Amino acid sequence: MQKELKKASFCIDIGTSSLKAALISECGFVFSSTVVRFSPIQIENPYEISNCWINSFFQAGKNLQISNYKIQGISVSGNGPTLTAVNENSTFTILWNKEFSNFNIHEISELSKNSKSIFLPRLLYLKNLFPKIYEDAKAILSGPEFFINFLTNTQVTILPEKRFLSAYWTKEDLSEFNIDYKLLPDFVPIGFNSGFLKREILAKFQIDSTEKIPVFCGGPDFVTALIGTNTLSVGKICDRSGSSEGINLCSNKPIFAEGFRNLPSVISDLYNVSFLLKDTGTRFTQWKNTSVWKENSYEECIIDLLKNKENSGYKLIFEIAKEVKNAFEKIILEKQKNLSIPNETENQIICTGGQAKNPHWMQFKSDVTNLELCVTNCPDAELMGNAIISNVGLQNYTSIQSAAQKMVTVTTKYFPKNSNL
Repeated sequence: MQKELKKASFCIDIGTSSLKAALISECGFVFSSTVVRFSPIQIENPYEISNCWINSFFQAGKNLQISNYKIQGISVSGNGPTLTAVNENSTFTILWNKEFSNFNIHEISELSKNSKSIFLPRLLYLKNLFPKIYEDAKAILSGPEFFINFLTNTQVTILPEKRFLSAYWTKEDLSEFNIDYKLLPDFVPIGFNSGFLKREILAKFQIDSTEKIPVFCGGPDFVTALIGTNTLSVGKICDRSGSSEGINLCSNKPIFAEGFRNLPSVISDLYNVSFLLKDTGTRFTQWKNTSVWKENSYEECIIDLLKNKENSGYKLIFEIAKEVKNAFEKIILEKQKNLSIPNETENQIICTGGQAKNPHWMQFKSDVTNLELCVTNCPDAELMGNAIISNVGLQNYTSIQSAAQKMVTVTTKYFPKNSNL
């Protein structure tokens, strides 16, 4: 008798330096996860970046042994505003963090200064600096959309929520700058079913060719991370940290205060209010890479620093934690001033990203901020967000909110102990 395979969604997030993937059940259980680092040579070559993504995807599937599972759906997210120009024979990618060079930055700024689009400067960069690539392109896709096209042959642009339109592009934007609107696929919502996984990819993974595995549109990693932390109801706070750090508050209205940024939530009547710390992770990484701990793991480094408070590294992490404390205090104050939340007695903060995987750093952060910090069943919240999107698409849940409430669970809590200070 053949053993029944465990059912899972194959969740993929295309990052800046790596591709993360996981197999996650309908109830939010993470069967396995993997991180595939990009080839430094490929990821620096705009003609090879998309191949790097593809190679990493197949490696991730191999690492996860996906043929041993019943894959019910796939969902893909990624960073933006990465753009990939596609023609019959090649691709050319401009990453979201690509520094504009060999082209007048002032000119780009002047051209697009009246637009709120974060994609328009890169479209203009492509058109002005690489006119031949622009002219030969059959489509221009963002990162996750390129990958969805690779998996299904369907070309789309994922719009997280209709209020995000101005951050992408409008017909007026494209017309004003003479950008061919036919190169940019139509907008679809998060969770859109883009079609079934191609047979040749099924074959590569040794999955029965008769299987019909739908591929759902996950969208920008920022949005899927908020979904994957269940920051989808008024008053919820999450701390998304990596090289930078964003403290995010779900609100029923914009909050206008110094240093705050208001964006739409994926939930139509809500907003995401955030306070950004641009380089908390980067500063520590730069210090570590020039220290005696450069070959050690981050966890080992933090353990040692907590024993040596006179070290410059300890002074740096204390400084960073104090900056985070200040950001938390600002966002909690604005929450208390602006939002009426009945029966709320605490400010529980969900933490996600690379820093959330380091228990010693998390405890130190809780001590310095004097707050309860929580980590969920999937610290890489983008992947859980994709699992939620997949399961809503599979009709296992009626909405993103109801799925997140069931699938996202707190597994670790850090309470202030003050023992490290």
